[in-house]
Amino acid sequence: MEKINFKYMGPLIKVARLEAKLTQDELAERIGVTPRYIMAIENEGKCPALDVWFKLIRTLHISADTIVYPENSVTKDDDEQLILMIRMLDSRNKQITKAAIQAMLDTQ
Repeated sequence: MEKINFKYMGPLIKVARLEAKLTQDELAERIGVTPRYIMAIENEGKCPALDVWFKLIRTLHISADTIVYPENSVTKDDDEQLILMIRMLDSRNKQITKAAIQAMLDTQ
């Protein structure tokens, strides 16, 4: 069985964290781990537990495809990022976002 190399995930998490304008301390607090744990993921190739992966993906708005298929692309375009953020909204905020987008489209 082939051993999986998780080293690419650290830089991916770091880039996503920086794009979200979060420090390691802030990210750690949001997902319930220590800042040292985040540092180990980003810089030492530590593979986080599955529940931590879910929290990282959701908090940093990372596409799961980016994690599972890194060879396809490690960068997100604006459309993909926008769609992921909309999916994270509750139903009330989705309706507000939908109305705002429709208003923008109507004024183009």
